[in-house]
Amino acid sequence: MSTTPELAVLGNLLLDDVVREDGSTRMAQPGGAALYAALGAALWETRVRIVAPVGSDYPAAVLDGLAARGVDLGGLRRLDGPGLRTWLLYEGRQRRVVHRLSGPTHAAVSPTPGDLPAAAGAHAIHLAPMPWEVQRRLVEALAARRASPTAAPPVPVGGRRLDPAEPHATPPDAPSDGPSDGLVSLDPYELVTTERLDAWRELLAGVDLLLLSEDELAVEGALEDPRPILRELAAAGGRLRWILLKRGARGGLTYDVGNNEFAVWEPRAAAVVDPTGAGDAFAGGLLAGLLRGEDMTTAVERGVVAASLALEAPGPDGLLAATPAVALERRRRWFTNSTATEDHPPTQPYPASGSADRENAGERGLPEPTAAGRRRLGRKEPHRREPRQQGPRG
Repeated sequence: MSTTPELAVLGNLLLDDVVREDGSTRMAQPGGAALYAALGAALWETRVRIVAPVGSDYPAAVLDGLAARGVDLGGLRRLDGPGLRTWLLYEGRQRRVVHRLSGPTHAAVSPTPGDLPAAAGAHAIHLAPMPWEVQRRLVEALAARRASPTAAPPVPVGGRRLDPAEPHATPPDAPSDGPSDGLVSLDPYELVTTERLDAWRELLAGVDLLLLSEDELAVEGALEDPRPILRELAAAGGRLRWILLKRGARGGLTYDVGNNEFAVWEPRAAAVVDPTGAGDAFAGGLLAGLLRGEDMTTAVERGVVAASLALEAPGPDGLLAATPAVALERRRRWFTNSTATEDHPPTQPYPASGSADRENAGERGLPEPTAAGRRRLGRKEPHRREPRQQGPRG
């Protein structure tokens, strides 16, 4: 392995056979949420490592492209045969993922607790969409490692590289037996349903940040007003500090759990060619911002820019072609009313349904986390739809 990563992305690398509503296809498109999330973070020159099994059929050119963009591939576990391959079917705004009839299962090509030493020392760990049971085992293993007397000490998430031109600080080497107690984010694969709320609450108590897509909310009324279900998901407490709901062409909604405040972000895109992986690229860009010590509003900007670059070309092509300079210029051009690190606009509050809710609707946009929230994230204190079939997301 090379230098200690700031971000470790645990997830899948797979091949998608894409079929669009107009009948056009793109076969064997390199995909997997780990690919897009890592590229979204690397755009902002974050040291990122992918921790994932990889099949013998995954294109070497894509792995070379990742390495050329600074992504650490030391966490890849080579499989003896081909990896997972899926049909990715688009119809309007809906998407369905269907496994190829032959090949390994989703769980078989997902990281296990045995892969966690590859994430040692990371300041943040992102669990990309994987089967619920896989994510549960990883969250439990991370909790056990944090409790271990040989675990690495907590590593602050914020306050290190506020200037994007500043070189990366190299943190001290962490013990090799497990990751440090940094931020843990999770992007679910399986649907959130009323029947599974208790199980989801128990799982989410072990993570700091939930990144949820609108089509994963299979709860009545959630599309019209998602705030009640987001509050329900956070009811168990624990580590959970933020929930971000990705709403595609409608932007997204941020829920600050500690302050019970909501705010929306607006969508931006230069062109929309292929939505595959845009939500995962958003996650990577967002985490890159948080790792720079930025507040959530500012970090969301990085996510929006990363997602826009994923949208404007098929598969990962847009992200592989983009450079940090392109991303920075787009951010400066789009977010011109900055009051923070590099320019960020005021975030519009999520419209409250009534005056009783308006106090907690985030009228001043996304607030800086509270002191308790910073401690929970390991951050330094300042001075005073139709349900889809089972299969990994490409």
